[in-house]
Amino acid sequence: MKEFDIKKEAGKKLNLKRMRTWRWSTSVSCVPKKEILSIAPLQKPNLGDLVLVQVVTLGLHKALENSSGSRLEIFPGTIFVGAFGCRYAMDEFEGMIPEYLSEDQECDLLNVGGTIGQVVSTHSFKGDPTRVRVLSFLKDSSNQIANTQNHSKASNSARPESENKEKLKLIIVTGTSMNAGKSNTAKAVIYSLTSAGETVVAAKVTGTSAKKDVLLMKSAGAVEVCDFVDFGYPSTYMLTESQIVDLFWKSYNFLKSKVKGATYIVLEIADGLYQRETEFILKDPKIKDFCSHYVFSATDSVGAIAAANLMEHQYQIKISAISGPAINSELGIREVTGKLKEIPVFNNMVVDATTIANIFLSDKPKTVKALKKTEGEIDVLPEARVGE
Repeated sequence: MKEFDIKKEAGKKLNLKRMRTWRWSTSVSCVPKKEILSIAPLQKPNLGDLVLVQVVTLGLHKALENSSGSRLEIFPGTIFVGAFGCRYAMDEFEGMIPEYLSEDQECDLLNVGGTIGQVVSTHSFKGDPTRVRVLSFLKDSSNQIANTQNHSKASNSARPESENKEKLKLIIVTGTSMNAGKSNTAKAVIYSLTSAGETVVAAKVTGTSAKKDVLLMKSAGAVEVCDFVDFGYPSTYMLTESQIVDLFWKSYNFLKSKVKGATYIVLEIADGLYQRETEFILKDPKIKDFCSHYVFSATDSVGAIAAANLMEHQYQIKISAISGPAINSELGIREVTGKLKEIPVFNNMVVDATTIANIFLSDKPKTVKALKKTEGEIDVLPEARVGE
């Protein structure tokens, strides 16, 4: 059942009491609620358009994440505010923004963060997406369709000068695919460097709206974090090359401006080496010139070995370290180090902070006094959830 009749309500000022009954997803977290003034009829959707939807049937996603990272269970009939976007998720769905919308149009909930689109391909084992009915668009204080791209955090995409690159060391974390342990790898790097007395800032540069990765970075010790949602994008899939590179530097410049004394910046890239947005970042000459270390997270030893060769021959990038599920067992370590003898490896779940930190502190190796202790010098950190 619809909550209201769009034809009767279109253009009228929204009732604050009514708005409080809606759930507001991560995908629209950059837009202040006070900016939303009225509803609008259905029209051609664009990336970042705010949309009011109602759950029709539950599928893979049975919860909705809000701006704080909390997950709220949803039910048939639940009304929430999401944003139109695309999604690239090899373990779940590929989704696109629909070309048009008609009355009573149904769309798909592409991820837990409230990104709305139409599923075009699926993983065989994940089942159907949660279906939602599009109720209306939302208008902002300028009487235009509210769009996340109009509410970016203040930053700029200027490429920093090369002589400044030694002052803030840039570490890029990438991997073989979705769910390859990249967030746990970034977490281990951040925790280890923080334990060594370094000031670390961090960001998730590409992906689809969800707070879990940046919250994990924060819990590992990063003093400031951000992600692409902060800069107006509910998803980065299908952005142009220039948009992706600009977003990379916006993240970098924002973190640098917020924490003047930061010594390391850790930037995580979603998905795998063959994903188009990942390729945009890896092949960019200015980014390569500025990056001090590339850390690779692999699901298995074959992926780790193939990736090291691919990075070196296709992108002229030498990996500084390998982690991920491939390195979470003695057998995996033996297989990888047997073929890649010169590249350090580390376990991202049972963290040896001293060993990890000294991979990146080659100019000033030290014994790390870890912030947390379990037994001896071993630190165990929380695991990032998967399947978003």
